[in-house]
Amino acid sequence: MFNKNKLKGKIVEMGFSVRTIAETLKMNETTFYRKMNGISDFTREEIQKISSLLDLSVQEKEQIFLDRSLSKTQVTAVKGGN
Repeated sequence: MFNKNKLKGKIVEMGFSVRTIAETLKMNETTFYRKMNGISDFTREEIQKISSLLDLSVQEKEQIFLDRSLSKTQVTAVKGGN
């Protein structure tokens, strides 16, 4: 499951706002909040952009975006593997 609190904490820690992240992703703030609240999903491209912008380690990326129940294929896709 997506960990909204960890993402919000990292956004604040890095000195960004939700609005800044949304603008960087070229989406409106409402859409970003819907994704953060699990109403819709972040795409792989969005996850990569967020990870880069927030300088997330592989461990942080997994803690924020990965559900332990994901299949190996899904985990590899989110990690950026083949």
